[in-house]
Amino acid sequence: MKSLKRITLIIAVLLFTFTVYPQNKISNFPKGVSVHTLDNGLQVLLIENHALPMVGINTVVKVGSAYETFATSGMSHMLEHLLFNGTTTMNQRQLYNAVDMIGGYNNANTSEFYTNFMMVTPAENIEKGMKIQADMLFNSTLPINKYEKEKGIVLEEISKTLANPSEQLERNKRSVLYKNDALSLPTLGTYETIVHMQRDDVYKFYKNNYVPNNMMVSVIGNFNSVDMLKKLNDIFGKYSPSTVSRPNIKGWTTGSEIPEYKVNPGVYYKFHNGKDFHLQLFYTLPNGSDDEFYSLLDEKYSELATELTDKINATNNNIVSNLNIGVNQTPIANHLMFDFTTSEKSSNAIIDFMKSEISKIKIKVNENEIAAKVAEEKTSFLRNIEKPHMFGIYNADLIAVHGFKPILEKFSGENYYSAAKEVNVFSLTGDPIIILQIPFNSVLSGNKGEEITTKDYSSKLGKPDIIVRTNKQSNLLAVHFLLGHKAEYENKFGANAAYIWHEAFGARVRKDAAKPEAAKFGFVFTVNDNPFIPMDDIYLSPDFGYIRAEGLGDDIEGAINFLKNEMLKFTPTEKEFKAAEVKYRRSQMMKHSNRAKSLFNSLLDSLIYNENSSTSSKEKLSYSSLLKFGERYFNPENMVVSVVSKASGDDVNNYFNGFRKSAPKDLITSPPAQKSFRVINKAVTITKNINSKRAYLFFGFMKTILPSEKAALKALSLILSDKISFDIRETQGLAYNMGAGIETRGDKAMFYINMGSRSENVNKLEKQFGSKFSLDYLGKITKEDLEKRLNLYLGRMLFRRLSSINQGFYLCKSYYYYHDYTIDENFLRDLRNVSLEEVKKVAEKYLEVSNPINIIVK
Repeated sequence: MKSLKRITLIIAVLLFTFTVYPQNKISNFPKGVSVHTLDNGLQVLLIENHALPMVGINTVVKVGSAYETFATSGMSHMLEHLLFNGTTTMNQRQLYNAVDMIGGYNNANTSEFYTNFMMVTPAENIEKGMKIQADMLFNSTLPINKYEKEKGIVLEEISKTLANPSEQLERNKRSVLYKNDALSLPTLGTYETIVHMQRDDVYKFYKNNYVPNNMMVSVIGNFNSVDMLKKLNDIFGKYSPSTVSRPNIKGWTTGSEIPEYKVNPGVYYKFHNGKDFHLQLFYTLPNGSDDEFYSLLDEKYSELATELTDKINATNNNIVSNLNIGVNQTPIANHLMFDFTTSEKSSNAIIDFMKSEISKIKIKVNENEIAAKVAEEKTSFLRNIEKPHMFGIYNADLIAVHGFKPILEKFSGENYYSAAKEVNVFSLTGDPIIILQIPFNSVLSGNKGEEITTKDYSSKLGKPDIIVRTNKQSNLLAVHFLLGHKAEYENKFGANAAYIWHEAFGARVRKDAAKPEAAKFGFVFTVNDNPFIPMDDIYLSPDFGYIRAEGLGDDIEGAINFLKNEMLKFTPTEKEFKAAEVKYRRSQMMKHSNRAKSLFNSLLDSLIYNENSSTSSKEKLSYSSLLKFGERYFNPENMVVSVVSKASGDDVNNYFNGFRKSAPKDLITSPPAQKSFRVINKAVTITKNINSKRAYLFFGFMKTILPSEKAALKALSLILSDKISFDIRETQGLAYNMGAGIETRGDKAMFYINMGSRSENVNKLEKQFGSKFSLDYLGKITKEDLEKRLNLYLGRMLFRRLSSINQGFYLCKSYYYYHDYTIDENFLRDLRNVSLEEVKKVAEKYLEVSNPINIIVK
């Protein structure tokens, strides 16, 4: 093995206690953390955690759109796509098969300063996963016969983002703040730069940047650090370093002078396809401070949004409907943004108000807030370790720009002390950059460790059902509250009641009297997920709501008592009700509706699904009806609670003693109604032409099935989905993302293709849909095909169950629907045991189109 240049860290034994560390003291870092540099310049961060069933390796290549010019815009992102098309040892199909065979998750993302490649596999397969990743990074061939296809996929991705007006708002903002600098360019590139991009130019770009001394690797999960370091040296260390040729970032022109439309000095007019007018004020912030300084500024100024809005509206007849405040941070320049949703005629009044008000704003960070931040950072560090794929995504930008140091510093939170001092003497000065973002339509005419155990405790009158998973190695406490019958209670008492109630509860526990005690336990609360964040939307359901709390596992009894007391005593005030309503309206205003997609989804849902209690309520919510809703919905007897921690089941169950309330007589105790398919026994064709540049298509047909066939049908669905999606996306380049396969509900199965594409592709697509559901198209299924698809899917499912809180979610969900927390795990077990003969049998039985359903909106 080659000799290694090791950067030695002082690693103390990790004491997961809530401690406010004084400045200038050595802080405890987690056991198993080390940093190294291989002889070829590759920098490595190892985080050893035997409580995880998987290992994730993230490789940050320090190249992104900030290293491009206008002519090469999108090259880093294009290269990210091309690296999945084959190497000197594997073609694209073999590469995909190799990852699927080890149950791996292989993905990448590109930003301004980095391209991040992630590989997550079960622990026993990580060496194979590392070899695959290294092969892609250093030995990709960028095959010519795949190049045009990949262009089509990237164009689809650009098309998808441009369908969202918020992308245009972001582009407009960056074109002003980073005028004629590469940071003003979109990471995805533009239509024209991608269309005219040459493969040989991309290959030169690849060979210049994809060298080990331009990469930083983080490995997280269940491994031995000494063994992992040897693997890294053997697999990654054999590649030669090289000089990376690039100009300096600062002042690097895009090669295109972008015209600005200014009526007044310092005022920029920009246009977008949304419906709201935005007045944006950007105040320049100092450069060179720690990330924690900008983080505290972002947090403290964001808290002023409601207060400033109320002040402006009190004297100006409600001219501001929404205000977002936040920090825009880059190595080029840093700005504090005030983004007002208003009208053009109100702009001057807001600008005048801010001129007089900005110098009066004084923000202070007190000791309790610093302590809370320290605990929050520790919890965040522990949470990220449980999600090795997200660790790379969350931290890639910091790693690419500043290295591993700020990541390690974030564990102790020490920098928040010096950052707080800097914040407490900070004040905004100078005139802002002003951008008026005008809606375009408005200007137009017309190591195994100890055994992990799970136990459930059925509810006694007035108390929730409780499920406890004990993991002695875990230092994280994850508590998941599932609150049942959400839509049924909303239909009775008012629309969006659960969101309002959850938001009010979240606001209560995050501030005021509860905040210092919550901070003591390092609690991070999730009360409402954002459906626009990838992966979050898998938890959203009309059938139930949830509250998730993650914190430190030092004082589990005290933490659970805190949660119990906060939930039992909580009743929202009328002021909290109104504040939550405002936040809900703001969240809805942030949605940028896609008319074609909305119409398509509405047609599809009304055609194939039965209406049930999960349909949206039409009742308007009032404060009094919210309280009636909460008496039932927020009652412990209406809850399933899962706790994942190092505590035993009996102990946790005892901690929940006293968590009960008297229940109204009409409390719903029946099992939840689940969404089901309509019976469709005749062909249906619906076509709507609304002149959309992007079309949405559905093709499907329904079959009646036996419950015993569900696992085999799922396996068949995985094989069909792979074959159909690869054909349409990878071979033909007609989609960016799409859905295909078989969905089962009750005794019905829907065989389907659901996708979006450019409208000019509709005729080509609809002609081929029906032929894809036949034994001829399916072809011969081999044992290897089945093993590969099952391993990939099961790896994905394990991936979703990585974190303690996600495990809690699936335990709750299974128990809620079936009164058996093992249902989820049993189905995955059944799927793992599906035989090739069973899959062939259901294919022969069901794979024939009858009474097809066609929906097209274009």
